[in-house]
Amino acid sequence: MEAYNLKIVFKQNSDRSNPLCFPVRANVALTKTSGCFDRRKVASCDDSLCVPLGCHHIISFSQLREYWNAHLDAGHLEYSCKFLSSMGRSLGEYNIKDADVLKEAKECCEILQSRKVIHKDSAPSLHEKDSFVEVFGYMPGNIFIGPSGSRVPYCRVDDPENKFEKDAWVITGDNAFKMLFELDMLIKEYLYEPSAPLASRIGNGLVSVSQRTDYYKLKPECWLYKKGHFRILVPASETPVGAGSVSIAQGKRLKGSRGKGKRDALSDMRLSFGQSISSDSSASSSPSGSSAASSPHSPQLSATSKKRISSKGAFGRTYE
Repeated sequence: MEAYNLKIVFKQNSDRSNPLCFPVRANVALTKTSGCFDRRKVASCDDSLCVPLGCHHIISFSQLREYWNAHLDAGHLEYSCKFLSSMGRSLGEYNIKDADVLKEAKECCEILQSRKVIHKDSAPSLHEKDSFVEVFGYMPGNIFIGPSGSRVPYCRVDDPENKFEKDAWVITGDNAFKMLFELDMLIKEYLYEPSAPLASRIGNGLVSVSQRTDYYKLKPECWLYKKGHFRILVPASETPVGAGSVSIAQGKRLKGSRGKGKRDALSDMRLSFGQSISSDSSASSSPSGSSAASSPHSPQLSATSKKRISSKGAFGRTYE
């Protein structure tokens, strides 16, 4: 086996970060977008297209990066083989703007799932890794288009930055959001205490994300414009899904807690409908089909959209 450094390194101000083709400008009503996908050509866009657009992560890229590096340190790369195979098959439909990035990312998926390479911190970096990282960080199934979160005129003011997008359900719909929310919770649990069963469930969850080949489109009806800025329009009649998502402070508490503190922190990490992730690392110990009692801290859906969570599925639970 050949050894390479396979970790994702954080790079500030990288010119090669977002490989996707997407509209970069819209009018204030968000009903008209530019056909320009290259930010360097924005100046040539119609003057009425004054709203800068961006790709927003539902599960933050920093969270995905932390998981990837942690599962390499734990020797759990093998549990990503299904995901790498799935992403390799889907890449051609991701609407990637650079043919070289597409080619190298596909080659990297093939190399990593072949089990002919191992991770070693002191080894040289795999040449194709940079392109893989770009695509991994911008899988369409984890991205929605909306006003940019940068501090510029007509920007979005509710961007959670490195936190989970708790209001993204308005844009993605309930089913996709529930899958992404559970995956985010599993990653948080793994980062506290890595285990093979959790790595397996997360790998299966990433398969589901990789199978969506288009990002969530710009939806004008999902945005509120007020005083020169935008925010996601959460219907007043709905309880926001993900309202009980773990905050950065809670995440730090989770990483540093022990014993009862760990159980308390995990109890705050509720799935939709009040069902918590088990602190037991065994993937076979998922709860029965009946829903747990709702918690006041748990993210909720409206009563009409609640669905039962059964005990088996792609990464431990299936939504029926």
